[in-house]
Parts: sequence; C-alpha cells; structure tokens
Amino acid sequence: MTATTAMPRSAELLLPRLVRVHTHWRSEVAAALGPARRANAGPWARWAALEYLRGAFPARVVKERQLVQTIAARMSHPEDERLWALGELLELLPKYLSRSVGLCHRAQEFSELTARITSALERWCRAVEATLGSMPVSALPEDTPAEFAEPI
Repeated sequence: MTATTAMPRSAELLLPRLVRVHTHWRSEVAAALGPARRANAGPWARWAALEYLRGAFPARVVKERQLVQTIAARMSHPEDERLWALGELLELLPKYLSRSVGLCHRAQEFSELTARITSALERWCRAVEATLGSMPVSALPEDTPAEFAEPI
C-alpha cells in the first residue's frame, strides 16, 4: 500500500478517530470551564460553565455511551463494566449541579466539582481509547454519528 492509498474501512482501526474526537471534546471542556476556574473568575463565568455542564456536556456523554453500547458485544465483561461505571459517573456528576443551588457563588466547591468532572472525562477517554481503539472501523454500525464515522 502506498502513502496515497486509503486504508480499507475494514482494516482501519478506531483509535485515530477516537483520539481526534476526544481531543476536540477535551478542548471544548477546557474552553468552557477554563475561564470559570481562574482565581479571579466571578459568578457569571462559573454560571456560563455550569450551563455548558448542564446542556452540551450531558448530550455528548449520551452520544459517547451510545457508541460504546453499539459495540459492547466485542468487549470483555470487565471492559464493559469499567466503561459503564465511568459513563454513569459522567452522567451523574453534571446532574448533581442542579441540586447545588448557588454553586456559581461558591468558587471552592465549583472548582472541586469541575475537577472531578474533568478527571472522570479523562479516565473515560483513556478507557474508551484503550478498549475500543484496536477494533476495526467496520465494527461501527452504519448509523454511527458522523464525527466517529468520518475518516481521519
């Protein structure tokens, strides 16, 4: 195969696509939370970050978990259990935000909670990449979201 020949879909691995998608997601989270985590951030910066964590972030978690579920049959039981637990954590932590009234006024608590969310996200991304990365792109169903289905 030459450098200009595309790898057949059946031979291409998921890892490069997952890394690309996760790099973008991590950057998006950093952009949404970064200004709010600064020492001089005010309640409005934290409020904007909380809005992201209540809206766009959970939608993304759901999309990722659905992708994992579509190829769960190819995973071992321990891999499936690990991804399930991390996915639950990523879904539940943002839901906690709505129970924490006035969080945008409590910088320390905001910082601790968002650190937990970003740590869970990092663990999720690493686990998904380690578990699914060696699988072929052909393992993806035809209705896979475009961001995962598009070649690098």
